Amino acid sequence: TFLSATKVPSYEESDWVAVIYDDAFWPGIVETIDEEKKCSIKFMKPVAGATNKYTETDDISSLPPNEILCKIPNPPQPISNRHWALNLEDYVEVNQIMATALGMN
Repeated sequence: TFLSATKVPSYEESDWVAVIYDDAFWPGIVETIDEEKKCSIKFMKPVAGATNKYTETDDISSLPPNEILCKIPNPPQPISNRHWALNLEDYVEVNQIMATALGMN
């Protein structure tokens, strides 16, 4: 089940989430949550479609819950030594949520 930050701004460590950056969504894993509920997220870089990869240096940002687009129900799965893929249904759903958030729907 997808949970949008606009409806349920509550996340836990190890949750997979999506954040909008440069008109694309970036998947990431919540590593820690501080006392102000800011989530430290380690991101994967989108490559093509549902495929993503980790950057050479860790891409970690601390964000408040209202800046997170939604939870991603299933973690990305490895498809090669460098690339990971999101479940296709998750990918489509997150794109729909992003389009709505950006006013494209």
